[in-house]
Amino acid sequence: MKKSAIFLFLSLILPNLSYCQEEDLSVVITENLLNKLLSAVGEVTGTGSVNLPIHKGEYSWVAKNPRLSILPEGTSFSADVTVKIGFFKYSPGVNGIVDIDYATATNTIVVKIRSAEFELYLGLFGKKLHITNIDLARFYKEPILFPGPEPIDKGIELTLPDGRKKNLSVTPENYSLRLEKGAIRVASVLSFKEKLEAGTGSTGISQ
Repeated sequence: MKKSAIFLFLSLILPNLSYCQEEDLSVVITENLLNKLLSAVGEVTGTGSVNLPIHKGEYSWVAKNPRLSILPEGTSFSADVTVKIGFFKYSPGVNGIVDIDYATATNTIVVKIRSAEFELYLGLFGKKLHITNIDLARFYKEPILFPGPEPIDKGIELTLPDGRKKNLSVTPENYSLRLEKGAIRVASVLSFKEKLEAGTGSTGISQ
C-alpha cells in the first residue's frame, strides 16, 4: 500500500480530526498562526502632506502589532496605529473587515483583509478637522492561502490478501467552512469507489 494511502486511512479514523461524524477530513487554521504571519510582516508606515488653512505640513503614521480576531460571528482585523501631524499626535482605532473563503476548484482556503481604515485628522480646540482616511488593507493586498481538506492522491491502490490489486478513486462530495473561537475550520466528506476495468460497471465501497 502506498504511504499516502496509509496516511489517508489513518486520518479518517483518528479521533478529533473532524468536528462531527458527517465530516471525514478537516483543516484547522488557528488565529495564532495567522497572527504570527502578520507579525512577521512587521510594522507598516506612511507619510503625506496636509494642506489646510490653519496648517500646512507633513504627517506620518505607523501601524504596529497587526492581528486578527476569529469568532463564530466573523473575523476582524486590528492594529496599534500612531499618527503624528506637526506637534499633534494621537492613536486612532482600526476595525478591519476580513473575508474568509474556500475555493473548491483549487482546494484553497483564502484569508483576505478587505478593509481596515482609520481617520487622519487634525485636532483643534476639541474638534476634528478631517484630512483623509487611510486603508491598511492596501498594504495587505495579497491574500493568505492554505491548502484545503482534499487528499493528496485521488486514487488508492490496495493489495488484497490473495495478491490481487484493487484501485479506489477518492472523491470529495461536500464541503463546509465555519468559524470557531480562535480558528477557521474547513471540512469535507469523501466517497470511495472502485475503479474497474473498461467495460465493467462501477461498484461502491462502503467504509
